[in-house]
Amino acid sequence: MSTERPSEFGEELRRHRLSAGLTQEELARAAGLSARGIADLERGVRRFPYPDTVDRLATALGLDESGRATLVSLRRRIMHVDRPDIETVPLVGRRAEWRQLQGAWRDAIASGPRCVVLEGEAGIGKSHLA
Repeated sequence: MSTERPSEFGEELRRHRLSAGLTQEELARAAGLSARGIADLERGVRRFPYPDTVDRLATALGLDESGRATLVSLRRRIMHVDRPDIETVPLVGRRAEWRQLQGAWRDAIASGPRCVVLEGEAGIGKSHLA
Protein backbone atom coordinates (compact mmCIF):
# COMPACT_ATOMS: atom_id res chain seq x y z
CA MET A 1 0.00 0.00 0.00
CA SER A 2 1.30 3.44 -0.94
CA THR A 3 2.10 6.03 1.69
CA GLU A 4 2.04 8.85 -0.86
CA ARG A 5 -0.29 11.73 -0.27
CA PRO A 6 -2.01 13.70 -3.00
CA SER A 7 -0.14 16.68 -4.34
CA GLU A 8 -1.87 20.00 -4.90
CA PHE A 9 -1.96 19.04 -8.56
CA GLY A 10 -3.65 15.73 -7.76
CA GLU A 11 -6.18 17.39 -5.48
CA GLU A 12 -6.99 20.03 -8.11
CA LEU A 13 -7.32 17.38 -10.82
CA ARG A 14 -9.71 15.36 -8.66
CA ARG A 15 -11.75 18.47 -7.84
CA HIS A 16 -12.14 19.32 -11.55
CA ARG A 17 -12.94 15.72 -12.46
CA LEU A 18 -15.67 15.44 -9.83
CA SER A 19 -17.04 18.87 -10.78
CA ALA A 20 -17.31 17.65 -14.37
CA GLY A 21 -19.15 14.56 -13.15
CA LEU A 22 -16.56 12.18 -14.60
CA THR A 23 -15.13 8.94 -13.28
CA GLN A 24 -11.41 8.35 -13.59
CA GLU A 25 -12.12 5.95 -16.44
CA GLU A 26 -14.25 8.50 -18.31
CA LEU A 27 -11.63 11.21 -17.92
CA ALA A 28 -8.90 8.82 -19.03
CA ARG A 29 -10.86 7.88 -22.16
CA ALA A 30 -11.58 11.54 -23.00
CA ALA A 31 -7.94 12.53 -22.50
CA GLY A 32 -6.44 9.50 -24.24
CA LEU A 33 -4.70 8.43 -21.04
CA SER A 34 -4.92 5.40 -18.78
CA ALA A 35 -7.30 5.23 -15.83
CA ARG A 36 -4.34 4.05 -13.76
CA GLY A 37 -2.44 7.20 -14.71
CA ILE A 38 -5.34 9.40 -13.60
CA ALA A 39 -5.63 7.49 -10.31
CA ASP A 40 -1.88 7.73 -9.71
CA LEU A 41 -1.90 11.49 -10.31
CA GLU A 42 -4.83 12.03 -7.97
CA ARG A 43 -3.31 9.89 -5.20
CA GLY A 44 0.14 11.42 -5.53
CA VAL A 45 1.81 8.19 -6.64
CA ARG A 46 2.72 9.91 -9.89
CA ARG A 47 3.82 13.41 -9.02
CA PHE A 48 5.40 14.80 -12.19
CA PRO A 49 2.94 14.88 -15.11
CA TYR A 50 4.27 15.69 -18.56
CA PRO A 51 3.17 19.05 -20.02
CA ASP A 52 1.27 17.16 -22.74
CA THR A 53 -0.58 15.18 -20.06
CA VAL A 54 -1.64 18.40 -18.33
CA ASP A 55 -2.83 19.82 -21.65
CA ARG A 56 -4.83 16.68 -22.46
CA LEU A 57 -6.44 16.70 -19.02
CA ALA A 58 -7.36 20.38 -19.22
CA THR A 59 -8.91 19.87 -22.66
CA ALA A 60 -10.82 16.74 -21.62
CA LEU A 61 -12.14 18.55 -18.55
CA GLY A 62 -13.20 21.54 -20.66
CA LEU A 63 -11.26 23.93 -18.45
CA ASP A 64 -11.26 27.61 -19.26
CA GLU A 65 -7.97 29.51 -19.47
CA SER A 66 -7.96 30.14 -15.72
CA GLY A 67 -8.46 26.47 -14.85
CA ARG A 68 -5.84 25.42 -17.38
CA ALA A 69 -3.38 27.99 -16.03
CA THR A 70 -3.94 26.70 -12.50
CA LEU A 71 -3.07 23.13 -13.49
CA VAL A 72 0.01 24.29 -15.38
CA SER A 73 1.09 26.43 -12.43
CA LEU A 74 0.65 23.56 -9.96
CA ARG A 75 2.70 21.28 -12.21
CA ARG A 76 5.50 23.84 -12.37
CA ARG A 77 5.40 24.32 -8.61
CA ILE A 78 5.73 20.57 -8.07
CA MET A 79 8.71 20.43 -10.41
CA HIS A 80 10.52 23.22 -8.56
CA VAL A 81 9.65 22.18 -5.00
CA ASP A 82 10.06 18.42 -5.29
CA ARG A 83 12.86 18.40 -7.90
CA PRO A 84 14.64 21.76 -7.75
CA ASP A 85 17.72 20.40 -9.51
CA ILE A 86 15.86 19.81 -12.76
CA GLU A 87 15.70 23.36 -14.10
CA THR A 88 18.08 25.27 -11.87
CA VAL A 89 21.42 23.47 -12.27
CA PRO A 90 23.62 25.27 -14.79
CA LEU A 91 25.17 23.39 -17.70
CA VAL A 92 28.85 23.39 -16.75
CA GLY A 93 31.72 22.00 -18.81
CA ARG A 94 29.58 21.04 -21.79
CA ARG A 95 30.32 23.82 -24.30
CA ALA A 96 31.75 21.41 -26.89
CA GLU A 97 28.77 19.07 -26.55
CA TRP A 98 26.40 22.02 -26.73
CA ARG A 99 28.00 23.26 -29.96
CA GLN A 100 27.91 19.73 -31.37
CA LEU A 101 24.22 19.43 -30.49
CA GLN A 102 23.45 22.80 -32.10
CA GLY A 103 25.24 21.69 -35.28
CA ALA A 104 23.37 18.37 -35.35
CA TRP A 105 20.09 20.23 -34.94
CA ARG A 106 20.91 22.64 -37.79
CA ASP A 107 21.86 19.68 -40.01
CA ALA A 108 18.62 17.87 -39.12
CA ILE A 109 16.53 20.90 -40.01
CA ALA A 110 18.37 21.38 -43.32
CA SER A 111 18.12 17.73 -44.37
CA GLY A 112 14.43 17.17 -43.74
CA PRO A 113 13.61 15.02 -40.71
CA ARG A 114 13.78 17.14 -37.61
CA CYS A 115 15.08 14.64 -35.09
CA VAL A 116 18.29 14.53 -33.09
CA VAL A 117 19.02 11.53 -30.86
CA LEU A 118 21.29 11.80 -27.84
CA GLU A 119 22.84 8.48 -26.89
CA GLY A 120 25.04 7.45 -24.02
CA GLU A 121 25.31 5.65 -20.74
CA ALA A 122 22.86 6.33 -17.94
CA GLY A 123 23.67 9.32 -15.77
CA ILE A 124 26.01 11.21 -18.09
CA GLY A 125 23.68 14.19 -18.56
CA LYS A 126 21.86 13.57 -21.85
CA SER A 127 18.55 14.92 -20.55
CA HIS A 128 20.19 17.92 -18.97
CA LEU A 129 22.03 18.72 -22.17
CA ALA A 130 18.84 18.35 -24.21
